[in-house]
Amino acid sequence: MTSLARVSTYFPKDREVTTRNKVCQLGAAAALCGAIAWLYRSRTSPWIAGGVGVMTGIFVMIRYIDAADSEGRSALHNSVIKGHSTLAKTLLLFGANPNTADHRYLTPVYTAADRVYAVADPENIHLLKTLVAARGNIRQTLYRAIEDVDGRVVTALLAHTRTDTKIVYEGSKTDYPLVHAQRVLQLVNKEEYKQGPEDLRTLDEFKKDAQVIVNLLENPTWGDYSHRFR
Repeated sequence: MTSLARVSTYFPKDREVTTRNKVCQLGAAAALCGAIAWLYRSRTSPWIAGGVGVMTGIFVMIRYIDAADSEGRSALHNSVIKGHSTLAKTLLLFGANPNTADHRYLTPVYTAADRVYAVADPENIHLLKTLVAARGNIRQTLYRAIEDVDGRVVTALLAHTRTDTKIVYEGSKTDYPLVHAQRVLQLVNKEEYKQGPEDLRTLDEFKKDAQVIVNLLENPTWGDYSHRFR
């Protein structure tokens, strides 16, 4: 059985943790332990474990399951980052939001797509598809990746989620992903588009990646990993 201590490590822990967030951590951890114990039929009585999981899970789902840490990351964020798909799926089962953004505006769906590009094993791919099936916002993720010139995420989305490249961008009926990527490419080539402070790519690499993203959207090939992004 997954221990309460281990599960609770995936929930926000800051020096300035409020009482409500403490309740969130304990309640959600108890819910996960109960649910996992019931699913795997451990030595714990399935009736007791299931009862604890259902009662605490409903409470956490309504109020506290998306509580964030100092970086804006929820328990679902941390589970995806650490590659623990079982915990992530259990959190989704209890109502965790796959579209909650952290302070860098990255969602669990975005993070999962990046993991798939790094290691395209069946577990990571299945987790990405599970997040999408749980109403993960593909359009939001795709446009964020285009704006970040993040070909890793664009590639993973095209390869494993059958992303519709004609999805209309929010706020405009004509700004499709390809049009948006072409606009970003123009700004990058004019050196009017600045890289993020954590971006270690050279300017030439940045320009090349922006061009490759446009090429991917012009001729999407499912599972095409021919160009390796950093």
